[in-house]
Amino acid sequence: MKHHSEKRKGIVREYQSLALTAALLLPSCFTNLCQAAPPASASPVGTWDIVSTGGGQQGLAYLTFTTDLDSLGNFTFHGYVLVAGTLPVVVPQSSYSNPRNSGGADSRGGSSSNTNSSAAPATTPNTTLYGFTDISGPWRYDINNHVIGFFTEPINVVANVTNYLATNVLETITNPSDPSESTNIPVVFSDTQPIAVINYLWPINNYLATNVLETITNPSNTSESTIILVVFANGQQTAGTNYFWPTTMNTQLYEFPNPNVVVSLTNERYEFPNPNVVVIEGSVEKTNAISFVGKAVAGKRLTLVSSTSFGKVNYTGIPAVALTDFSGSSWSGMKRSNGQFFVEFFNMSSPGDASYPNIYPVSGAGPGYSLQGHAMISAQKKIGFSVRANGVLRASVGSFNLNARNGTAKATTKGIEQPGSAINFNASLLSLPAGP
Repeated sequence: MKHHSEKRKGIVREYQSLALTAALLLPSCFTNLCQAAPPASASPVGTWDIVSTGGGQQGLAYLTFTTDLDSLGNFTFHGYVLVAGTLPVVVPQSSYSNPRNSGGADSRGGSSSNTNSSAAPATTPNTTLYGFTDISGPWRYDINNHVIGFFTEPINVVANVTNYLATNVLETITNPSDPSESTNIPVVFSDTQPIAVINYLWPINNYLATNVLETITNPSNTSESTIILVVFANGQQTAGTNYFWPTTMNTQLYEFPNPNVVVSLTNERYEFPNPNVVVIEGSVEKTNAISFVGKAVAGKRLTLVSSTSFGKVNYTGIPAVALTDFSGSSWSGMKRSNGQFFVEFFNMSSPGDASYPNIYPVSGAGPGYSLQGHAMISAQKKIGFSVRANGVLRASVGSFNLNARNGTAKATTKGIEQPGSAINFNASLLSLPAGP
């Protein structure tokens, strides 16, 4: 037996993931899959035309299982995968507590302190895998004669990273004990600080019981005055007194503020999000680990159940055959994204790896951009596209209808475009190259 380690030529890897991390497979997942495995398998040796579903993924693959051995004595397989994931539902982060009104002038003095605070994550861990890459790995039979193995997918992990920058803002806060009282305070943010916490001391007047003598004047005869006793109870801010002036036969209401006041301070906490935010896209190389278990029915089908970083994925394969040769064919395509459509023209050239005649390099153009990538066609009436348009990666998978009688072919696919937009992409065959 020979060791299969040569690099397959002519096909360039293009793979992407919208994610903060691509976690490695837990061993327990693999154990559970083995326990739920189907009946004993025939040999999987050969090349398989595969459709994958589940785990937020839809995709195509061509895998070749061999009896070539790796350095550890395991059988080996290799091939190519094209995946177009399903965008996850994003749950918005909870809003931060910010008990303030929308405006108001300075009212009463107080004091505040500005501190850092823990914040929501700067990246959103929503993971969606898409693109095209070559894969390889080991396989063997387990004790129940099931096909088991694993492989890894080298991927770029793309994260929308939120950068918080230094800034100063003026915010209006309201006294929760007295909504009529508000003031404006400066809030200072440093670099990387998502939240500022302000502790503000509101002054509180405590009115105490007391008795005072007050001098009042007759408004009808200002030369006439007298002294009266005014009584205040605890908590009484003002006292009102009706006094009857006998000389002018009139009653007058007099109000007096309680002079016995003790001022104390109450601490209130306010949180403010940093408004100076820049969101950028970052990228880092990660590895997606995949383990599988399944069975083969010789010459008929291959069924694998895998556990991946993105959940359970099912692989359903049939023996690979060379389909209609689309080398040199011309196509029109229409991509729809975010309410806009884009007409594209592209060609499929001769397969870059002769062992896989149904995988074609693709090149073409759209309005203001060029595109390059790959198309993968399956005998299971499926097709997938993975292309970069001016460096922006997109991938889509869907149905493929070929009418050999009249020479028409149509593709109807759905997928994802970087950095994370859902797309529809439909393509129609324009012409095949003339025969010899």
